[in-house]
Amino acid sequence: MVMIPNYEFKMKLPVYDVNLLDTKKLDQKTHDTLIQKILAYPDVMKHNTNVKANMTDWRMHMKDDDFGKVATLAENVAKEMRYGSTHVDGDTHTKRKGQSPRLMTEECWGASYGKGEFTQDHNHWPAIWSWCYYLQVPKGSSPLVFPEAGIMFEPKVGDLVIFSGQAQHSVPPCECEDKRVMMAGNISVVASTLFLNLASNPNF
Repeated sequence: MVMIPNYEFKMKLPVYDVNLLDTKKLDQKTHDTLIQKILAYPDVMKHNTNVKANMTDWRMHMKDDDFGKVATLAENVAKEMRYGSTHVDGDTHTKRKGQSPRLMTEECWGASYGKGEFTQDHNHWPAIWSWCYYLQVPKGSSPLVFPEAGIMFEPKVGDLVIFSGQAQHSVPPCECEDKRVMMAGNISVVASTLFLNLASNPNF
C-alpha cells in the first residue's frame, strides 16, 4: 500500500492507492467476473444520483459475493492505514493501546460510464472512508478529480483508491468509446464498538 505523494487536502484528508491485482489481493477471475456483472446490470438508478452513468443499487456487497470480496478488501486496507484518530459526529476518538473502532461497509455499488457520462462534484460524508475500485479503464477514460486539492488521479486497472468521506470529488465527462467500469463504496465506524471500548476501558 502506497500513500500517493503530495495528495493531501487543506484539511489533511489523505488519499491512498493500492493495486489489488499487482499485490495479488484480488484474483483476475473475480475481477473479470465483476466487469461482466456490472455491464449486464440494469441502470436501476436511472441517472438520478450524482453518478450520471449506468449504476447498480447501493447494497451490492450484501447481494453478491464478488462485490462483497472487494468491499472486504477495502475495509482491510482502511484498517491498515496509518491515522491517529477516528472522527465520528465531530468528535475525535484517539486510538490507544492498539485499539480502534471496527469498520464496516455501508454501501457498495458498481457503475459503467459511456462516452459523455460523468459524476457530479459531491462527497460521501458522514462515511469515514470512501473508495473506488477500477475494473476497466479504456483509452479516453476520465480521471477521479479532487477539486479542492487540485488533484486529477488517473486510475489504472486494479487500482483501489481510498479517501476521506469528507473529500469533494467528481468525474468529468468520459471520452472513451468503450465502457469505463468501476466499483465504489462507503466505510463507516460501527458505533457499538466505540461504546464497548469506552465501557471496558475508561481511558480509551
